[in-house]
Amino acid sequence: LSPNFFRIVFKKILNLSPHEYLIAVRIKKACKHLSETDFPISEIAQLCGFETQSYFNNVFLNEVGTTPYKYRKENRKEM
Repeated sequence: LSPNFFRIVFKKILNLSPHEYLIAVRIKKACKHLSETDFPISEIAQLCGFETQSYFNNVFLNEVGTTPYKYRKENRKEM
């Protein structure tokens, strides 16, 4: 498959680009870590495949509508 053909087929099937899908998977994993662990946010960013915490914060805010810190505070699960 050529990269372009892959993107077209992927988008047609999932209605998301491969990049959008990857971001969604990473954010879902980050949400789980934020609500279920005490890992520092910088560590969660790395575990979820983000280069920097700053980039993670920006993407998280854009996708979820709140910061990782606020998300953790509001969705904390008792351990």
